Amino acid sequence: MTHACNHPSAEAIYPFDARGVTKGFRHAAIFGAFDSLTAGETTQFVNDHDPIPLLHQLEARYGDAISSTMTSTLYKTQQLEVFRLVLLAGKEMPEHQVVGELTVQCLEGSIEFSIGTTHEVMRAGDLKCLAGGVSHSLRAIEDSAVLVTLLLNGA
Repeated sequence: MTHACNHPSAEAIYPFDARGVTKGFRHAAIFGAFDSLTAGETTQFVNDHDPIPLLHQLEARYGDAISSTMTSTLYKTQQLEVFRLVLLAGKEMPEHQVVGELTVQCLEGSIEFSIGTTHEVMRAGDLKCLAGGVSHSLRAIEDSAVLVTLLLNGA
């Protein structure tokens, strides 16, 4: 017997809105969704609370087979985006750059913020401002949340 799934591509993002699932069944439904993904596929979950305990359960169950971050877009226009990013301890956002200027403020926990070979620890309340085009990376020292404000399209 063969099993044919309609997986259009590894680049596809499959949405999952957990808000409509009865609370007692949410984690089981989410694990089921993860179990149905193939290597390289991505799912985007929407939830009504910070799922840090769930992220720990996913990490314990799947280990390095998955990478997870949580972002919440708080505000977005054609010129500006403000979002909250949650990283679990040891997880990172690899080196990258954006076109527009940005700020990164540590809301809770602590992160290592790196520009090239310069590494600084940011704690709750710390703020960094960067020009567009500057390569940078983040690594969570402990479970952390940061607020990112980004000028889009070089605005």
